[in-house]
Amino acid sequence: MNTFRKNHMKYFNITLAILLAILGAFFLLPPPQNSNAACNPPEAGESCCGGNEYDPVTQGCCDDVVYDLETQGCCDGVVYDFATQGCCNGVVYDLATQGCCNDVVYDLETQGCCEGVIYDLATQDCCYGVIYDLATQGCCNGAVYDLATQVCCNDEVFAVTKNDFFVALFSPT
Repeated sequence: MNTFRKNHMKYFNITLAILLAILGAFFLLPPPQNSNAACNPPEAGESCCGGNEYDPVTQGCCDDVVYDLETQGCCDGVVYDFATQGCCNGVVYDLATQGCCNDVVYDLETQGCCEGVIYDLATQDCCYGVIYDLATQGCCNGAVYDLATQVCCNDEVFAVTKNDFFVALFSPT
């Protein structure tokens, strides 16, 4: 046998041995386990969740965890408690300290939500869906007004100068 053919057969045999080892390992591996294999619902209407039976009328299944539909929810695979937590775009948050604004979690102590927009409570407020600057603007019956040139009286905005305001304030009527 010539050298070329001998080397070729040698590499062929090695390749064949590797291929057979891979195929043998593939076919000899146990089949993947079904997480519901241990679950065998005895009654109609029951379901399986993570290998456990549950009643879909009163319970839910969240990432193989059974939970109570009345008091709990499922948020992107995490069980949460309705009384103390919320779900915001797949994120579980604390209802006491956080809120959800247009699918974004925000801090209730320092931020507010106005028509889906988060704003800074220290410097801004919301007036019927419009965010305004507390230092320079006010809110009067749904209208944002300029504190320097306007006043709100009986739910109406009036344009005034400083002199008009003081005359009206101190004039005898």
